[in-house]
Amino acid sequence: LFLAWCGGGLVLGGIVIRRAAKVRRLVHGAREASTEFGPPLEVACAVFQLSSRRMRVKVSQQVGCPAVCGFWRPTILIPERLIGRLDEEQLQLILVHELAHWKRWDLQLNLLQTVLQVVYFYNPAVWIANFVLRRLREEAVDDTVLVALAAPVERYSHTLLDVAAHAARPLEMDVRLIGILESRKALANRIHRLATSPLPKTARLGLWGFATITAF
Repeated sequence: LFLAWCGGGLVLGGIVIRRAAKVRRLVHGAREASTEFGPPLEVACAVFQLSSRRMRVKVSQQVGCPAVCGFWRPTILIPERLIGRLDEEQLQLILVHELAHWKRWDLQLNLLQTVLQVVYFYNPAVWIANFVLRRLREEAVDDTVLVALAAPVERYSHTLLDVAAHAARPLEMDVRLIGILESRKALANRIHRLATSPLPKTARLGLWGFATITAF
């Protein structure tokens, strides 16, 4: 059993390392975005009180949908096929979505989830928990975008659909990269939730929420 656990961990760990190396190649192979991303990026950075000088936006032919990577300095990757197909407001929504992931430390938490999944790969509860956490993560970021920009739900939903319509494939989850889309079914569930659930007044966890999670 111990040898089987070691073998399974090595296989999954190798897959994780391979994907991380792929993301690194994607970032180095991408080109710097044009000046049209300047105003939307300034708005997105102002929402989270971040300096736009630390942020990088790159365009890639290899990435399937918008995504963010970088533990300490965020780089937002935009698919080449989306250039010229989205207006400035839609670009703002996308950039705020990706920066919200980075501001919430979702990349670091996703790394922790990945490590735990490699170590406890034999436990179905870990796989289920990771699936639920990824779904809740996207829902929390959706709420953050709508609250931070006071954007209409219909406009944000249409932006997600426009991105999905031009996405080459769902984003492959990775320890260093989190995107705006995962799968068509997950996207449909997110839009249904946005259309039927009341919008929260704030996207912050709050003192009572933090205390409850800490106690739990």
